[in-house]
Order: sequence, then C-alpha cells, then structure tokens
Amino acid sequence: MMRLILSLIVVSVFCFRGMTQEKIQWQFAYNKQSQAVEAKAIIASGWHLYSQFIEPGTGPVATQFQIERNKNVTLIGQFNEPDPIKHYDETFGSELTYFEKSALFSQKITFTAPTMLKGSVVFMLCNDSMCLPPEEKQFTIELN
Repeated sequence: MMRLILSLIVVSVFCFRGMTQEKIQWQFAYNKQSQAVEAKAIIASGWHLYSQFIEPGTGPVATQFQIERNKNVTLIGQFNEPDPIKHYDETFGSELTYFEKSALFSQKITFTAPTMLKGSVVFMLCNDSMCLPPEEKQFTIELN
C-alpha cells in the first residue's frame, strides 16, 4: 500500500512538471547593448507568472532569480521586471502582481573576462482555476 501511494505521488509530480514545461518557455541571453543578462518568459494563453515582488505569506510563490558566484562577474542592482498586472485575487485574498503572455527580466552586469554565468529561476504559474507547483529552471549564459 505504501509503495502504491509513493508511486502515485511520484507520477503526479512528473505530470505537473511536464504540464509546467508546456505552459512557459524561458529564454536566457546576454544583451551586449544594454550590458544585461535577460530572462524572457513566454507564457501560454490563460496562464500567468507571478512578479518578483509578492508579499510573503500571500500564497503564490514570487519569481526568484539566483546567480552563482563568479569572480569575473559583478551584478549591478537586482533583476528588473516590466510593469506587472495588478489584480485582487479572491482565492489568495490579496492583491497580486503577475504577467501574462510574456515578461522580460533583466540584470545589469559587468564582467572582466569571458566566462560562463550560471543561475536559476524559481517560478509559479496559475490560471483561473488552478496553480502548478513551483518549479526551478537552471540556465547558463556565455559571456564574451
């Protein structure tokens, strides 16, 4: 019985994970002109991605970027994001900020030598009837 329950949990996690990958596509790059690392989220119709600036404890997981330490890279400020949609969400009982269709996040940097910049983004997607579990996406960007 315990094996059956464990198997169901594992299968449901993989099903949700596959579902998340269908609902959002991430593109990561370095923009030489703006001297910024860019993370573009392309979001499926009917779904939304939460802002980085969600009040803790309101329910959904805010989008969070992590950059691995790299002696050749200096981060300038924090990841910027476009103006989000603001909406009072009955389910969470709070005003939430999120993005639909797409969002471009950018982090200004300087670097002293060609290198590989590694990091990750943790994010959560919801639609009008359900939320998918938070997911982490790793990325590597060549800087030269």
